[in-house]
Amino acid sequence: MRRFDDFYGCDALIGRLKGVAGEPVHAYLFCGPEGTGKRTLSAICARALNCAGAGERPCDGCPSCKRYLAGTHPDHIVLASDKAIGASEVRAAIERLSIRSYEGGRRTVIVEHADRMTAQAQNALLKTLEEPPEGAVFFLLAERTAGLLPTVKSRVRLIRFAELSQDALTDALIRLGHAPERAAQLAEIADGSVGKALALDKDGDYWALRERVTRSLSALHRPADVADAFALIKDDKAEARRALEVMEQAARARMRGGEEIGARLLQGVMRARKMLQSNVSWQSAVEMLYFDLARP
Repeated sequence: MRRFDDFYGCDALIGRLKGVAGEPVHAYLFCGPEGTGKRTLSAICARALNCAGAGERPCDGCPSCKRYLAGTHPDHIVLASDKAIGASEVRAAIERLSIRSYEGGRRTVIVEHADRMTAQAQNALLKTLEEPPEGAVFFLLAERTAGLLPTVKSRVRLIRFAELSQDALTDALIRLGHAPERAAQLAEIADGSVGKALALDKDGDYWALRERVTRSLSALHRPADVADAFALIKDDKAEARRALEVMEQAARARMRGGEEIGARLLQGVMRARKMLQSNVSWQSAVEMLYFDLARP
């Protein structure tokens, strides 16, 4: 269970969102990079709107909160899809909103990846945003506003989400129960995203890849070592993107430590990415990077 106070580093934003439980507007647009908390906070806001607890909302103990957490609340709708949300899905949700609230409270609607809705779906939603049913509150989640029609954007309250600094992310992860050393390690690789940090923490394949890449870089001392160093990651072609991310993180760590080789490694990573985009083989891209690093 996550509540408003579980978030760290965005106090001004949380203060605004807490007000949603009081007198909400009919539609919000939560906009920001993946993993910055849009989905989690929209769920908290939805629970808070119908919470029957006596103290701070959401209480997560009243019948309404429990139904939200179980995914069975009759007045809550989530539109989510791996593909673009179409007009038929939006119309089905609007039809549900035409029915009187089952529990006599507010109806809440979360639209994930709203910026991926088709133009037809957005137009289907537009009339409802212009004349919202009484008691209905929409939460549109998007990584960027460019995918939304201007008419839709003009009828929602925009709340922007930002990535956390590395120190703020470390503190947030400590508050969520991680040991300080592990929190600092995750914060260094998670690009300011709590969601990404939590996902990486449980991703065994990532940590195995990271270990192989680290061993590969450590094995590189002179040009004669290139073949053996590459052999440690030769089977990771399918994970090329993440392997290069690990190398970039190593480069930046070395640059922070004042090591000249860090800048060379970072330049090599950038060049390797371009080579892979041009259909150069994984082996050729990495070996060129390694030969450059191993030169005197």
